Amino acid sequence: MLHLAALALLLAAPPANGASLEADLAHLAPRLDVLVPKGAADPAFWAVVKHGKAAVPALLDMLDDTRETVPAAEVPLVKGKFTRGDVAFEALLQIVDVPWQEIVPREVKLKRVPKIGFGAYYEYVRASPQNRKGFVAAVRKWYAAHEAKLVYTEVPDDPIGGYWTVPE
Repeated sequence: MLHLAALALLLAAPPANGASLEADLAHLAPRLDVLVPKGAADPAFWAVVKHGKAAVPALLDMLDDTRETVPAAEVPLVKGKFTRGDVAFEALLQIVDVPWQEIVPREVKLKRVPKIGFGAYYEYVRASPQNRKGFVAAVRKWYAAHEAKLVYTEVPDDPIGGYWTVPE
């Protein structure tokens, strides 16, 4: 296991492609490789994710952006177009294990998540601007409360090597 300080330096370093986080965020595109192995497609999405924890503040800032992505893309298996906020949230989830099922209202968690999985997120935030606003505020609040507790979990064969999570 890597020493924590060395791991932090490694994760803070820019990705091998040398692009800055700002440059990669400018080209952030939806992850459309849900039906193929992670990282096998969608280089613009994974370029942002590979910045790791350094990308989290910018991704949190983007969560309430309801503009469609350019180019526009359909959300696989759900319907409707991706927004920049949706893509930022999916990228955030690749970096940090945010318990989104605990953040949506109880009714959504109990009735919709078991039926449509992550599609429940899209259904909920698209139902009203207030839903998205409340969800975004709750995600930001969760991250602020847990940021200092996050530990890195290595995952072999993961496109970015692992993710950040709150220890049990």
